[in-house]
Amino acid sequence: DVQIAVLQSLRIVFSSCHPKEVAGSGTFLIELLDWVLNDEGSKGKSKRFHAISSEVVQQMVSKPFLEEMFPGVKSSEFSFLQRMRSDLQKSKTPVAKQLILRVIASVGATPHSQDCLLIALVLLVGFLDNRDWRIKSAAARGLKHIADANQTSLASLISKNPRTLEYIGRNLVNKPRLAREAADVLFNLDEKSLLVLSMPFVLPTLIELQDTKALEALANSVQASSLSEMLLEYGYHAMAEIF
Repeated sequence: DVQIAVLQSLRIVFSSCHPKEVAGSGTFLIELLDWVLNDEGSKGKSKRFHAISSEVVQQMVSKPFLEEMFPGVKSSEFSFLQRMRSDLQKSKTPVAKQLILRVIASVGATPHSQDCLLIALVLLVGFLDNRDWRIKSAAARGLKHIADANQTSLASLISKNPRTLEYIGRNLVNKPRLAREAADVLFNLDEKSLLVLSMPFVLPTLIELQDTKALEALANSVQASSLSEMLLEYGYHAMAEIF
């Protein structure tokens, strides 16, 4: 099997090479891994394929290799996460998506910056509404992995990173199932309770964006009698008059 042979070669590279020996090769190595994971033939791969894939990626995202693979950039983690975001969008198989989500969680568990932690959290949270239970489960496990690495609960982790709540609220229209699924997985709450919790973070953003559809969806989700009533309740009197 060509794909397993490629993975085994990559495993040898990361097992036997000094990080300096792969300096600047990040784009090539990731494109090679992309081909292996996103090829249509990976749909029915064996447990061996999955195991080697996971091992190779874990080696790749270890700090020494990651830093050498993207030399000259402000943050190798940031560059890598941006690439993973792109890969999630174009990946064709559940196998690929699950592995990419695990990779994101690995980077998010030991980030060098708060920005990288936030990106990892948002990318994982964004897949909690996926209709494929395998992908949803991979996202949930990834979030739990980050929480465990921080020695905290999922609810506490998200509460300390409120822009994650903002992301959920901003996407009520584009991802109508996300708030309900995230409320259950992250806080063991209902959708309304989660959105009330997120209100201080999401309302200013939606008002600044003048996103009327999202504001109306938010008002409906928290069971306000009208958008104006919701805005009044949270102190946005001038905006309430406009709407």
